[in-house]
Amino acid sequence: MRPIARHFSRQSRQLKPLFLAHHVTALMLHLFYGLSHRASGLLLKCLRFLVQVAYTSATGGGVSPEDSATLDRLPIDIRTIVSRFDLDPHLRSFVCCPVCFAIYDTRPLPGTCLHRPTPKSDPCGAQLWRSRNIRGKTFSYPLRTYLHQELKEWLARFLARPGMEDVMDSAAGGVTGFPKRVMRDLWDAPVFRELLKDGHPFVLGPPGEGRYVFALYIDSFNPFQNKEAKQNENSLLIGIIPGPHKPSLDQLNHYLKVLVDELLVFWDTGVYFSRTAKYEAGRLVRCALVPLVCDLPAARQAGGFGGYKAKYFCSMCKLPYVDINNLDQSTWEARSCEEHKELARVWRDLPSTWAREKAFGANSIRWSELMRLPYWDPIKYTVIDSMHNHYLGLLKWHCRKIWGMSLEIEDSSGGVEPLKPEEEDLSSGISVVYTGTDEEVASLPRNILRLARANAASTLTGRYNLAVLRAVCNHYQLSNDGTRLEMAQRLIHHQHNPQAPEAAELSPQAETVKSVLGRQTLAEIHEQLPLTELPSWVNPVPHNVGTTERGKLSADQWHVLCVVNLPIILIRLWTPMGGVFKAWLDNFMHLVTAVVIGGLLEMSEEAVAEYENAAHSYLVTARELYDITLTPNQHNALHISFFMRYFGPLHAIRTFFSERNNLLIQSTETNGKFGELELTFTRHYNRVSQLKVVLADESVRPHVEEMLRAYQELQGEDRRGTRLRESIGLGDSQDRVPPSRKDGKPVELDNDCLTALVRFLNQQAGREAFIDAREIRRVPGTTQLLNRATQLRSIQVHGVSFTSERDSSKDSNVVFNPPGSDTWSAGRIQRIFSFSYRDNQHRIVEGTYLFIKPYESLSPADAEHDYYRKYRFVGGRLFYAQHGAGVIVTADHVVSHFARTPMRVPPISAPCMHVLPLDKVCLP
Repeated sequence: MRPIARHFSRQSRQLKPLFLAHHVTALMLHLFYGLSHRASGLLLKCLRFLVQVAYTSATGGGVSPEDSATLDRLPIDIRTIVSRFDLDPHLRSFVCCPVCFAIYDTRPLPGTCLHRPTPKSDPCGAQLWRSRNIRGKTFSYPLRTYLHQELKEWLARFLARPGMEDVMDSAAGGVTGFPKRVMRDLWDAPVFRELLKDGHPFVLGPPGEGRYVFALYIDSFNPFQNKEAKQNENSLLIGIIPGPHKPSLDQLNHYLKVLVDELLVFWDTGVYFSRTAKYEAGRLVRCALVPLVCDLPAARQAGGFGGYKAKYFCSMCKLPYVDINNLDQSTWEARSCEEHKELARVWRDLPSTWAREKAFGANSIRWSELMRLPYWDPIKYTVIDSMHNHYLGLLKWHCRKIWGMSLEIEDSSGGVEPLKPEEEDLSSGISVVYTGTDEEVASLPRNILRLARANAASTLTGRYNLAVLRAVCNHYQLSNDGTRLEMAQRLIHHQHNPQAPEAAELSPQAETVKSVLGRQTLAEIHEQLPLTELPSWVNPVPHNVGTTERGKLSADQWHVLCVVNLPIILIRLWTPMGGVFKAWLDNFMHLVTAVVIGGLLEMSEEAVAEYENAAHSYLVTARELYDITLTPNQHNALHISFFMRYFGPLHAIRTFFSERNNLLIQSTETNGKFGELELTFTRHYNRVSQLKVVLADESVRPHVEEMLRAYQELQGEDRRGTRLRESIGLGDSQDRVPPSRKDGKPVELDNDCLTALVRFLNQQAGREAFIDAREIRRVPGTTQLLNRATQLRSIQVHGVSFTSERDSSKDSNVVFNPPGSDTWSAGRIQRIFSFSYRDNQHRIVEGTYLFIKPYESLSPADAEHDYYRKYRFVGGRLFYAQHGAGVIVTADHVVSHFARTPMRVPPISAPCMHVLPLDKVCLP
């Protein structure tokens, strides 16, 4: 039984408003803005003085003894307030070996590391302690310390928060029945339905019992970077492994073991908490760990898999690394949980490091402590993170490595890597390479010249079939007997014979290095980038992207560049050029389609099938166009569809969350000493987390509401980037947030707006039920509408704020589904307003409406020249730049913001507006 009474007697709930305001001011500046301990002490003294001055001014005299005693109770040390608010975590301390990362907390603690990786290994022997002489006395300190936050203690605090149990317990109800056809979260997906305990879904426990599931995030970071970020107060920071380097291979198991020991108790017997916010008499709680969400190296390490260059490099299948270019998924042998765990146990029990290395070389599997969890499936639960895979492993790789994005290199006029030639052209062209004139050779396409440069038999056998190789052997009077490999070896030998100098003249070193996104194309991109107007929540790409001055882009900036900017620019630039440029474009748009579908907030079988088709088409055509060797990330992209089907939308299992928390930790001021900064990081992270909990407490918030509003306005949380799309919670409560009328102002609707409102309400009613009260005519049975309304600044839809053009033009660009129409439209919001009227029964009916001026659709003739429509999921479409008659819609009709780009598109005579819908929720 866990006693948690202290979490219900927190002093912050008993403080007077004066003390609350005083304490919260100091804590916010200290924890949110990094005010040092000394500076915080000065601030507290100044605040005490200000309160004293206020007392004196209010009373017109001195401070009474009673008031003086009150002032004396105002702390001048920030540590006193931290203690009063109970912000520090409960930590378990371990001595950590700086060499092998073994940890010790059982006394007597050894002086040197005793850990043996295998029974036949020698002890590590590394020193664990250091000595320090202070005033003539010698003290011993651990060289490295690992601080572990116990799950039981953290959960005790978490369950003391009002409302949290209701949120979590109600979410589990979504697991009943079959998986949903359209999945909006993990609860709609198969994963929790297949996590069984005693033959029933684990999350559907007995009445009154708490059943909760955790995800495990593991990541490394540089403690000396200083960036800002925010964090989620609902997360548990288990611990920070001491640096400066990270554990290698199975050394991570030392830390996983401590966590797994706790999780086994929560799974086997559960933990009884003597009191929670919902159950005063206490309740039993069981927990499980399901998804392991990390970048590729960390996931492989924690799950017991080999690295991305291991013999069997994939965590989902047994495709050998030597066959990584195989895109026929029907030939990929799937891994099994049982076999993986058995081989891992065999590896663990081997007597020597040499034996382990031999076993790993054969099957690419090591032991992970996570496998002690009886329910944990290393194949299904080791998530391939789509943020790293899609944004960095595919989009960034395509631009940097495949397209060679650089201002230092000239554009290619016909392809960095040529298209694969037709075999009949190849057969006839090869003879020209070796026997034709210079002019004839110069006229050949580069994809035919490529054969003359081949310097490995594997190059030939991988590209050309048996008939082609026989034809070439016949031409040179070489034997055409044997396999493809044998004929290829004959051709390679013949090619490098001194009697064939043409091959040397056509070597890659003799060519000018060129790039798809070279100097000329990047210049065009730089010129076009500022023309696109993006909503405020989108993290824009720097206008000098691709230059050395710009430096690195974040994952989200790569996403915006490749999913928003490049399609807008390259579709218009490359489509008319045709040929290889169109092939490059189509290949890239397959990639963009896969990434966009992978980011949908609603997942269905139709969406998964579209993803699989796009991802496979991208890799197949990339191989044909650029002759690339696939990377593990590209291979893994084809496995992500499994996680779409098993976990639902990927936003719940992405690493944006952990990356964001990394940045929060990195922003903490420390002394820079390993062995000490880990404690600072851990304490600061948890203090920030718990302060947010305190400020949300109903007994605290009303007294500091104005301070919190000022803080929120001042700190201006960076609501930009893909992480905004990940912010939707367990339910749909954030989908459409009704605005408050108290924040609005009375207005009179203009004629166009009121006319559109009358038309909209009549359309909804299916008859003429409303008329403009200013009209002379009166129709029995109708409701007369006045032009008085309350104007609102914004409205929240899908967690995103939409405004009128007057308040923010870039946030007024809206894609919407017009009532009664089967296709979407786009326009600019002119007004957002609340409007009420009395119906025939004299009841007040109130609603919030958006008045939009839509762009006019292209005529059928002009639509033929809209290249963007070919790419239906990701290309957007063109409209005429002029607006049509205004329309009224509600929040239910709003789809998303859009990227707005004015352009001229010959032969369309009128100016156009390109509209690219953003923040897609589901397939159109």
